[in-house]
Amino acid sequence: MKLYLGSPVRVQSLLLMLALAGFIIASLVRRETVERWGWRILVLAAAGLVLCTLAATRDGYHLSVQNAIDGSVAAGLFNVKSVQSVICSICGGVIFLAGLSALFVPHQTYRFWVFAVLSAAFTVKVLTIEVSRVILHLQG
Repeated sequence: MKLYLGSPVRVQSLLLMLALAGFIIASLVRRETVERWGWRILVLAAAGLVLCTLAATRDGYHLSVQNAIDGSVAAGLFNVKSVQSVICSICGGVIFLAGLSALFVPHQTYRFWVFAVLSAAFTVKVLTIEVSRVILHLQG
């Protein structure tokens, strides 16, 4: 439990992760009644960015970046060149480009699919990091 409840940042990231998962599920379950997918895209993208910032802080990713630049500090939980970093960077790019495209295409059907893509990319990012954290915790 220390993995998720050991500090305020861990608790905040866990709560936001659960809230976003609930938001995604509720949105997809009620998709027939949703009229404005653009707002849901905005909420998911903004809250997802906050969650990624909290998770990066929680896992010391800034230390990994500094370590890669000058080696003056020990790396955080995930190395800059790790599989986790690459997967999350690709998903982040997909989220950015898909979200940006929704600004220029006003059709709600298109925006629904953008929301679905953002949801999938967000899920891949969360699963990649959280499963990796659990595996690393169990190993050491």
